[in-house]
Amino acid sequence: MRKLKAKSLSDDEAGYKLKADQGFTILEFLVVISIIVLVATIIIIPFKQFRDNQVLDNTVNDVLAVLADARGKTLSSEGDSQYGVNFVSDLATLFKGDTFLGAGTLGNEEIEINYPATLSTISLTGGGSSIVFERLTGTTANSGTIVISLSNSEPQTRTIIISSAGVVSLEL
Repeated sequence: MRKLKAKSLSDDEAGYKLKADQGFTILEFLVVISIIVLVATIIIIPFKQFRDNQVLDNTVNDVLAVLADARGKTLSSEGDSQYGVNFVSDLATLFKGDTFLGAGTLGNEEIEINYPATLSTISLTGGGSSIVFERLTGTTANSGTIVISLSNSEPQTRTIIISSAGVVSLEL
């Protein structure tokens, strides 16, 4: 019987030819980086828009809640007083009494408006920036609108309407 001798293939014959200078070219590297940037952009832009919309919606809900809280406390005569809300571009302050005495006053409840949302327009009867609700009726002499908008992107706004009856609603 004859023994068969196994023949081994060289690296060249097996298709594993390696060159010492083989690696990534600058063009391949730039293509990979471009694809990564493109995919990241496609993912990040909708996420940022979603986040901004969430901030806007949360801000609207916070402002509606503080207005409802002020009216509710007034109608229930909590502390034998009336309550109101003062607005500036980045802050809504629930206060006790018929006059806003300033930010940081003891007993005030401050609601911060988170960036990128801002209270862009405060248009109330009498030209002030405070809404005060009347005891027993819940009405207000400071009816008007508050516009909340995003300050860093395409114009997105929500308008809160306060009627003279003290009813607060969101314009659709």
